[in-house]
Amino acid sequence: MKPFDELTDAEILALTDDQIDYYIDRTCAEEGVALVPPTAPPAPTKPPIENDVSAYKVAGVILTSMGEAERLRDVLRTMTSRVEVGYGGGRHWRQIAKPVTDPIDVDPVSYLSERRAAEQNEAIIAFEEAQKQYQTDKAAYDKAVEGRERVGAHIQSEVRRVRREDYERQELLREFDRYVALADGDRRIAWRFLCRVRSRAEALLPDLSSELGGPDVVCASAEAVVAVGDDIQF
Repeated sequence: MKPFDELTDAEILALTDDQIDYYIDRTCAEEGVALVPPTAPPAPTKPPIENDVSAYKVAGVILTSMGEAERLRDVLRTMTSRVEVGYGGGRHWRQIAKPVTDPIDVDPVSYLSERRAAEQNEAIIAFEEAQKQYQTDKAAYDKAVEGRERVGAHIQSEVRRVRREDYERQELLREFDRYVALADGDRRIAWRFLCRVRSRAEALLPDLSSELGGPDVVCASAEAVVAVGDDIQF
């Protein structure tokens, strides 16, 4: 099949939707635009971080035994001289001890074991590599989509133009037949009537213009008359 830009208006008018898609893909190939893959590349899934060590935190101390954590809590609750050390303001930063007033509780916490951390590191490294590849593939996909949209917009615009002109042409022919009836069958007079009200009659009906036109037949100006089908969307 010949390139799209070499098709006649009659050939463009006869195109099916599948053939239009074919010409969009073919024009992409001719212009060096990559064909769009059937689907976008899937984004990799970040591996979940699952802690496998359960522990208990008491006043900053972390224990893996609930019993020991409770005993420590009970012991600390009997102590009245505990203080916490922070930094105070002034000319020089100084450490200041303040009494601890917060209640002492056992807080459950969880962490990664060394074994699980090593496994997670491997999974994260694999994810990061997959993410880099995904970004490369996605950029190529987006570029192909952008190129196809540009090519498709040009081709679809031409298809709409041809269909719009064909619609207008058919309307002009029907209007011409009405003028023929008004002119008692005189096609030349009917053509003169049509040209007086339709600015594009000569351009869209070149065969009738060649047959019936003459120096005494002048089509209406585009400024004076709205062409048939100007408001039709294709």
